[in-house]
Amino acid sequence: MEITPEDVFIRMLKANGEEVGRFNEIPDSFINLMQRYRVGNQLIADDQYLFFTMVAGPTLFRLNLQEKVLNRFEQPPDYVTQTERDISSLQQVDHAELAAEVSYFTDNYTASYSLHRFTEQLLLIQYQNRRDVVDGKAGFGIQLVTKDGKFPMESDLLTDEWIVAAANGKIYTMVQQDNEYALPKVFVYKLKRYFH
Repeated sequence: MEITPEDVFIRMLKANGEEVGRFNEIPDSFINLMQRYRVGNQLIADDQYLFFTMVAGPTLFRLNLQEKVLNRFEQPPDYVTQTERDISSLQQVDHAELAAEVSYFTDNYTASYSLHRFTEQLLLIQYQNRRDVVDGKAGFGIQLVTKDGKFPMESDLLTDEWIVAAANGKIYTMVQQDNEYALPKVFVYKLKRYFH
């Protein structure tokens, strides 16, 4: 995925780097924010689909790689606070103002922070409410979505631990120690039930 000041698109490349196709039908409502605020892993692909999220909203996008059809799936959690406007473009403001705008977004709105393949049929979306993380509350939300766009959990999981990976039905989180010289701790969790 490439995000430029003019366009957002997905390029398909051969192993040698040669471009074989380009998909341009990607929402660009928050193009400046997407370009300036990159977070976690936001793309997952298999032989049939490319799944991706955008930082400013709780939508899971599914691109059919053969048919070039884009689907949207969303069930916004109640803890998600969405922004209604993009940040300024770099050409219109100086670096300090741009940093202030990005900081304002992270302090006041929810970021779709990362996307993971939880099992063969389930994807995991991690959301972040930064001010809650800073205040020591459960600032991360975990939402599971099936590959066909269903949301099987009765309610999202909330945690104060940052999810660094998810695979084979396990979630890996990281917690920074209070001692600045101590290595962070990694925890592994397995959900007993994640369907209604």
